[in-house]
Amino acid sequence: MPPTLQGLDFFLNRSGWTDAQLEEVVRLLYGKRLQQLSIAQRLLDSAQEADFELKGFQMVAQEEQCRRPRKVRVAAIQNKIVLSTSAPVQAQREALHHRVGKMIDAAARAGAQIVCLQEAWTMPFAFCTRERLPWTEFGESAEDGPTTKFLSELARRPFVEHSSRHFPHGRGDWKNAQKSHPAGRRLQRGACPVAAGRAKL
Repeated sequence: MPPTLQGLDFFLNRSGWTDAQLEEVVRLLYGKRLQQLSIAQRLLDSAQEADFELKGFQMVAQEEQCRRPRKVRVAAIQNKIVLSTSAPVQAQREALHHRVGKMIDAAARAGAQIVCLQEAWTMPFAFCTRERLPWTEFGESAEDGPTTKFLSELARRPFVEHSSRHFPHGRGDWKNAQKSHPAGRRLQRGACPVAAGRAKL
């Protein structure tokens, strides 16, 4: 991956600042610097081979008085399109499934207990286009659509539970969050309408 595409942190860590200066810049950008988790080299190598970045950070919550602390490892996946937007809809979706499948597998191997995917990850960003087709063809059933089946199959693997968002067919667009049990069963689906491009969460 070219250096220009490796993100802001890549350049911050190579800026030549002192540790104190870098600490202050990170504080201004992010609020505080998180402790980075150690990830097995084989996982880092497989991520590099599959062309995605794998990093882990620790966020510490305030200790409660009446409950014992719990450690929960959550994987947040930020995806990118694989094929050209001129490719057939089904081919684009399958290519995204293939790529995200590798990322979910890496997250599970890194110990993630929950895997979260971005909204509308099974399609390119098409909400600012004038055309209705082919973009509406990316919509699918949250009950038994191809993405739900794909993620349910992955959820049967050890350690994986997924939370995904879908747009069901109906009056207007809705944002939907869906959760699947590790046994592959759909646990929950919540919906909220999208008005003028904003979700009422």
